[in-house]
This record gives sequence, C-alpha cells and structure tokens, in this order.
Amino acid sequence: MIEPKPVTRATLATQLEDALRVDIIEGVLTPGQRLRAADLTARYGVSATPLREALQRLAAQNLVEIDP
Repeated sequence: MIEPKPVTRATLATQLEDALRVDIIEGVLTPGQRLRAADLTARYGVSATPLREALQRLAAQNLVEIDP
C-alpha cells in the first residue's frame, strides 16, 4: 500500500511573508521606506492580522524594523 504524502498549506501570513520578502529583496520596497499598514493591506489585499504576523516574522529575520 502506498502511503499518501502529507498535505501542506501555507497560511495567509506565510504567503504574505514570502511576498513581502520578495518585494524587499527585489527592491520594490526600498531600504528605509516606511511601510504603512494601510498601504500594505491595500497592496496585498489582506487584513491587518496576517500583515502584522508577517511583519513580525520579517522583523525577526532583520528584514524590517517595527516602530511602535
């Protein structure tokens, strides 16, 4: 009997993290640019919660800085 492969599904926050990382690396989002939540939610078509989670992950990787 063949065992099925596990199904993986990236969360919206993970997909957004990947999209933001690509845009940062490719220079779409430039160094020093202020990333405003309202602009990013509109650009990527997401709500604030997955955006916040994605930005926190990117901050842990030193790709963005979060100002309170």
